Amino acid sequence: MWVEKVVSSVDGKIALHYENCRRLKVRIDKLDQIYRAPSVYAQLCVEVCRRRNFALEYKNVSSKQQDNYVMIRQTT
Repeated sequence: MWVEKVVSSVDGKIALHYENCRRLKVRIDKLDQIYRAPSVYAQLCVEVCRRRNFALEYKNVSSKQQDNYVMIRQTT
């Protein structure tokens, strides 16, 4: 009987510590997100600029190709 009480007590303590660890992990994850937010934002800004430059360059190249095609088409 005594062993059952001790095991039950230890089980309760383990469950309590497990729940506390889980809550702590959630809080640590949120703090990590807050810590990383500025660098992630900066990386996203760089990516947006890169994509805008790519789109602009793509439009320039495609318009040049279109002009070349129109000139070739008109000469033939």
